[in-house]
Amino acid sequence: MALVRACLCLFAVLVFVDGSAVRVVVQEGSDAILPCSPSTKEDLTYKLFEWKKDGQKEVFFYDAGIHYNNGRSGQDEQFRGRVSFFPDQLTSGNASITITNTKTVDSGEYSCVFPRLHPGQRYTVQLVVDKGLKDRSGENIPGVTPRPVIVTLNQTKDWALLQCEVNGASPQPDVEWQDSSGNRVGSEQPQVSEREGRFYISLQTTVTKTDHYSCVSTQNISHQIRAETYVFLSDKVFESGSGVSISGIIVGLLLVAVLVALLVATKFGSIKLCWNRELEMEQELQRERELEMEQKLLRERELEEMKQELLRECELEMEQKLLRERKLEDRQEPRKECELEEMKQKIWREGKMKTMNLDPWRERKLEEKRREIRKECKEEEMKQKIWREDGLLQLLDSPETPAEKQNGYSTGNSKEAV
Repeated sequence: MALVRACLCLFAVLVFVDGSAVRVVVQEGSDAILPCSPSTKEDLTYKLFEWKKDGQKEVFFYDAGIHYNNGRSGQDEQFRGRVSFFPDQLTSGNASITITNTKTVDSGEYSCVFPRLHPGQRYTVQLVVDKGLKDRSGENIPGVTPRPVIVTLNQTKDWALLQCEVNGASPQPDVEWQDSSGNRVGSEQPQVSEREGRFYISLQTTVTKTDHYSCVSTQNISHQIRAETYVFLSDKVFESGSGVSISGIIVGLLLVAVLVALLVATKFGSIKLCWNRELEMEQELQRERELEMEQKLLRERELEEMKQELLRECELEMEQKLLRERKLEDRQEPRKECELEEMKQKIWREGKMKTMNLDPWRERKLEEKRREIRKECKEEEMKQKIWREDGLLQLLDSPETPAEKQNGYSTGNSKEAV
């Protein structure tokens, strides 16, 4: 912390006025330390002190550990997030503050007040923020110099003629050429013209060595802007003497040797890489062929299983169809037997009537017997018809169930029942 404070103090110039007021001068953009300490040098950890600018703006406030940086409100927006103090030095009575990234609007009178000390104490610090030279083209300042334009008018192996142009500046800027070390380069008299209060300046220079060159434009509004170009003069590379030339040649040869070695290694590495790549591709193709063969065998096996399944389904369907036809025939058998029996009775009656002369009583009894037989046959036919209408569709669509076999509804049992 002591080193940081020492570095920050380098940015400030302190001037004591009348033994009480202090003047602090800093460059714009730097940090400013505003010193303050009560005459008693007592511990300020549980005391109150505050800083104000021009007697109005709240800069910093401290009251027994409570301050603007840990939740207290009321700090002026201009100083929010830019003011800090020295908490480790409160015990020695240090109430100084630091304002970071100073601006010209920060210039003014700052007061440091200890209202609860007996007697109360007040100290004043005058802060001056000096505008430094920097590029202010983004600050919307009227007449600020735009970036210069550099043109190479002529060049040979020994020298190069450069021209710098600054257009539309106000007030009139100072234009000069500098090398990469910041040294001023000799140039011709600048050509200056003025139109509508704006200045147009052209400055030429002749350079004779390889270097970076800058055209710098400076205005008295703390604005400075530059443009840079690089000039390469081939015959000036070995100006330092033969020793440097030999060293350069040796270094160049070594670089060439290294490049050749890298090229050879890269070539052999590329060949090996290509061979490995071909081997990997061949192995990949082999794996793809094996996978394709496995998939083909799997498809053939699945097709064969599907064929077997279809064949079994067809056989089962044929068996069910034959079974349904057999059941239908068995259901029609009782009716045929009944009709056959009726035909036999008819033939028998006709034969009896021809061979026998029956009396009316016997003939009536015989007729009643025949009616009973016909009635029974009709009843049996009606039962069979109702049974067929209710169960024929079910019998045609489904095979005989175990329940039917158990209840005696099989073909053989039906036939015996009839």
